[in-house]
Amino acid sequence: MHDMDIHIGDLYSTIVDREIEIIQGLSDEVLVHDAAISQACHIFAELDCLLSFADASQAYNYRRPVMVEDNVIDIWQGRHPLQEQVIDTFVPNNARLVGGAGRDPADQDYTSDSEIDLSEWNSVLLCTGANACGKLLNCTDGAGLFCGTLQHLLARGKACPKVLAATHFHDVFRVDLLDPQLSRISFRHMEVMFTASDGSLLPIGADTDTDTDAATDGAGVRCVGVGEKITYLYRVAEGLSLDSHAAKCAEMFGVPSRLVQRAQYVSHLLSTHELGRLLDEGMTEEERLDLQDAEAVCRRFLAWDLDAPDQDADAKTMLARCLGRKQDDDMDTDER
Repeated sequence: MHDMDIHIGDLYSTIVDREIEIIQGLSDEVLVHDAAISQACHIFAELDCLLSFADASQAYNYRRPVMVEDNVIDIWQGRHPLQEQVIDTFVPNNARLVGGAGRDPADQDYTSDSEIDLSEWNSVLLCTGANACGKLLNCTDGAGLFCGTLQHLLARGKACPKVLAATHFHDVFRVDLLDPQLSRISFRHMEVMFTASDGSLLPIGADTDTDTDAATDGAGVRCVGVGEKITYLYRVAEGLSLDSHAAKCAEMFGVPSRLVQRAQYVSHLLSTHELGRLLDEGMTEEERLDLQDAEAVCRRFLAWDLDAPDQDADAKTMLARCLGRKQDDDMDTDER
């Protein structure tokens, strides 16, 4: 190897130079046909896209939209191309929107062949109630931003864009904020279904006893019966819904009826900005004793040193002591 370096020299730089000469020559030959190659690439890219559309449309039964010059969107049995592939059952829904909510839709020059009553259309379609959305915002700031945004868009009149929105801020639908009777908004909600233990349908919001397993509390209000279920249908229905059915779900999953009713009452006071009425309520002797017991449990739990190396009992026993369950504590001690 040493002798070859002496007689021939280092060939690496010569090899690199030769490679550059070959690549440069090839580039000069190819660039002569740059326009034809670019055009062929564009054609093949468009063809690939169209073939993909055709293949997917045939595989998933898609329909080509009808494009019109009018400022309208009319979706019939719309489906989400990704979500319907990852769930067992997908429920298609409709959506109708017309641009320019600041004017009467009947005055618009709508010339489509489809016979549609535009007087029922708005630029803003708002979904409320159960299953409306999944994001959480600060109740005060979020509700203010929500109302302000919709009012700003509606105030643009003929320039109002088409808007699809969903909200859990049910307390904003008031005369002084977003009056459902006057606002140019199409209200929708997601349907739910309540069934009894025998499979029969239960009226939503009804207090009548339609199930023999259901009972009533001391105030005569219907309690959730054994085996009752709630089913989210994921089907859009017309109308404004101000019930997320959270209280009904809580009761179905074992939360005592009296707690559910209390939560509904406090939630109502909160939404009507009358929370101060709770300060005027007095406590019964039983409620006062319950509050004392709850305070004692909290103090015992806070006094528990979780980092202490010499714990005299396991976690279950210590929690029982915090809750004041002496019998559970003795049983655990006997078992050991």
